[in-house]
Amino acid sequence: MISQACIQKILETAPVEEVIGECIDLKKVGSNYSALSPFANEKSPSFMVSPSKQIWKCFSSGKAGNNAAGFLMEHKGMTYPEALKTLADRYNIELEFENEPEKSDEKKEFESRCEKVLQYANNAFMKFLAMGAEDQSPALKYLMVNRGLSEETLIEWQIGFAPDAWQSLTQNFINKGYYTEAEHLGLTKSSKGNNYDFYRNRIIFPIYDHIGKLVGFGGRALDPDENAKYLNSKESDFYSKMNILYGLHRAIKAIKEEGKVYLTEGYTDVIAMHQAGIKNTVATCGTSLTVEHAHLLSRFTKHVILLRDGDEAGKKAAARDLNNLMKKGFRVEVCTLPEGEDPDSLCRKMTSEELVVD
Repeated sequence: MISQACIQKILETAPVEEVIGECIDLKKVGSNYSALSPFANEKSPSFMVSPSKQIWKCFSSGKAGNNAAGFLMEHKGMTYPEALKTLADRYNIELEFENEPEKSDEKKEFESRCEKVLQYANNAFMKFLAMGAEDQSPALKYLMVNRGLSEETLIEWQIGFAPDAWQSLTQNFINKGYYTEAEHLGLTKSSKGNNYDFYRNRIIFPIYDHIGKLVGFGGRALDPDENAKYLNSKESDFYSKMNILYGLHRAIKAIKEEGKVYLTEGYTDVIAMHQAGIKNTVATCGTSLTVEHAHLLSRFTKHVILLRDGDEAGKKAAARDLNNLMKKGFRVEVCTLPEGEDPDSLCRKMTSEELVVD
């Protein structure tokens, strides 16, 4: 548990107008600020922030608070500890805990180095994809022609590419002294004394948790003969697929506005749905829906629309998810897709109005 003294320091350090201003577009009105409500659809601003009183109020929804943590909880769906940690990271405040062992300086340094490795790899993957732009590389053809994704979408979702080479990243990690961290995260591997990249000749999808922290990657094989079509980051203290819903950090606002969420299977399903304007869409990362997934979704909505693939495996997955979600008190609808279709393919054939389930 974070100590009360530390909580007070965090809340006193994080100005509500600054934190909220990074999330929504605040306009100066006298000594206060106003904005369109992030919690309701409106044409006239009803959201107010008072820097002098350090309070915020949404007159449309009735939601209000007297610190930045409360806003992050309402706007981002964070728990109180998550909001405090986010603010502590933002303002370089070291967390202090009560009644639980404190992380050693060595552990903190290791986690910090791992975060740098993840960001370095993400930037490198995006650069590798961009390098193929002039000659329309197979990766770009797959994404833009086969999948119908726009250049803006590729940039927005930070999609990348891992070249068909053994040490595109590994040698850099070794040279920079980050090999241990890269191996811990599953970005590199070793066999018989040889070190090599885990992702090779794959389209890379960065995976963020629900509060927007980069935690891992998913890689889709370009070679149709590759045994493993998808490879995800290995389980670690950063990435656990049973706790991650792909795209959730981007979908939270739309989920709250619409009061429901579309649950799909794959990365491109989510991205295609968002590109089509259906932004309240998420996916499991190559795993069945878990109790942890259901608990996470319940923070934002109790209405789930299952959009599994139209093949036999997709139908079985939908039936399993339906049963598990109903046990947890969710209102669940199942969209049965035509044989051989998935949300990604339908987005290329139908308008967003035709896709939406009322």
